[in-house]
Amino acid sequence: MTRQARLARFQQLQRGPIYDAKWDGRSTFSVEEAGCEILGLSKCSAYAAANSGVLPTIRVGRRWIVPRHALERMLSG
Repeated sequence: MTRQARLARFQQLQRGPIYDAKWDGRSTFSVEEAGCEILGLSKCSAYAAANSGVLPTIRVGRRWIVPRHALERMLSG
């Protein structure tokens, strides 16, 4: 791995997984995306966190969505 690649990877890790280019332009996430892919939880743990209020969610009909700004606030504080 080149020095530039290591530096880019280090900077990405410092910013956190929510700032990955994969998530650019997204203002909301599903519980599975936020819990499993971004936070590294299992599917069951992600939904348990959403039910308990640890993971900030909004209920829209039958869907649970996680607002990006609330997730960023949770991760920064």
